[in-house]
Amino acid sequence: MVRVAEALSEPVIEGHVRAIRWTPDGYVLDIHPLTSVNMTDPRQFSLRQGTHRLLALTSLSWLLPVELTPDGRQLVAVHYDRAIEPAASYQEYGVEDARISKVDELWYMTTCSVSAERHCTTLDISDDGLNYALKGIVLDHQNKDMILFEGKVADKFVALTRPLGEVYFVYPEASPYAGGPSINLAASPDALHWKPVDRPGIRARKRSTSSMKVGGGSQPIRTERGWFVIYFA
Repeated sequence: MVRVAEALSEPVIEGHVRAIRWTPDGYVLDIHPLTSVNMTDPRQFSLRQGTHRLLALTSLSWLLPVELTPDGRQLVAVHYDRAIEPAASYQEYGVEDARISKVDELWYMTTCSVSAERHCTTLDISDDGLNYALKGIVLDHQNKDMILFEGKVADKFVALTRPLGEVYFVYPEASPYAGGPSINLAASPDALHWKPVDRPGIRARKRSTSSMKVGGGSQPIRTERGWFVIYFA
């Protein structure tokens, strides 16, 4: 599942920067005066007004199913007719960061959906790994990189999550951990309604390559000795 980020060839015209936004009636362009934005990051721009940090994107993302041979070396087909595009107001700025896990006989794909309403995790489900149906929001604001375990634990779905925010509290000096984004766990009876696990999961550590942030990589895989997890730092 390939993330495609489409940007305008001319984002700036006549002293204004433009942003792409989905609506039920089609895609539209919002304009902002250059004097009111900060454009130091090519992926986005921030507004110089208001009491909160407000962002707009210079591209709009959607997902393209690309079929490969089992060894991943050859291209079989590109399924433009099965593309995952924005389909609700909570996806008005795009759909990105697909994570797919097969549990029993179904494929569960979590994505990040971006809008002015919220920055949330959404779920699509497929019975063949190609045709997906949107089931809606499953985790709310800024919970990134949600990945379902490929198998249930005690008859429940389990997932890695990574809640984000603008404020983190400091650990005690003697603690080996560093404040910041971390990988947490959540459980669900149906993959739609999730409860965070009370105990923390994988946290950033002081004086470590994992000191900035950590996030989920591939799906956790069941082995004879437990669950095998690869994450990025």
